[in-house]
Amino acid sequence: MGNHAAAVRLAHRPSEIGPLSDHAIRYLVDSFYAKVRADSELGPIFKRAIPGDWGPHLATMHDFWSSIMLTSGRYKGNPVAVHPGWKEWSHNFSDAG
Repeated sequence: MGNHAAAVRLAHRPSEIGPLSDHAIRYLVDSFYAKVRADSELGPIFKRAIPGDWGPHLATMHDFWSSIMLTSGRYKGNPVAVHPGWKEWSHNFSDAG
């Protein structure tokens, strides 16, 4: 994953985006997905999943992370239901630490 390291470095630059806010979340989400879409391995996977306008997905991600990080309550969806493979690979998150 060529751009994974760059995405991780970007996520660790809080001084450049200021305190945790909706603006900071929007910056991180947009920057992260721009790198994912440009990645030679991940880009095609995401392009198949979202072949057209990324605006609605990014808006959903802004709301999701705002709800998680700022407890804004804006996200009303079910991430597990819309990501069918979640249960098969979600263990990677708990195993990573």
